[in-house]
Amino acid sequence: MRSGITWMTKDGLSKPNFWGSLTQASTVRIGNYQGEEAYVPFKGLLPMVEPTDIVLGGWDISGLNMAEAMERAQVLDWSLQQQLVPYMKDMVPLPGKCRLISKQQIA
Repeated sequence: MRSGITWMTKDGLSKPNFWGSLTQASTVRIGNYQGEEAYVPFKGLLPMVEPTDIVLGGWDISGLNMAEAMERAQVLDWSLQQQLVPYMKDMVPLPGKCRLISKQQIA
């Protein structure tokens, strides 16, 4: 949202939003007020960080930078990956906690 990123999918143009976020879009019933049920936004009950202020990172067992790991994983649409590369190319992933064991080590 803050960077104006959009990408094409089979359903058309997509852009980030918070509609699916529990903390941003849901309400919680807190009781009654003058005979009417009273609701407040979920994010109004607890102090929460605004989603646009969150800093993201990641982990990968390969040691590639986050842009290269993203490309290798092939999870995101290509046009979205291309827009994210400038933000992710200098990010060093946290080390993965996976120990790979070869067939020779098992025998």
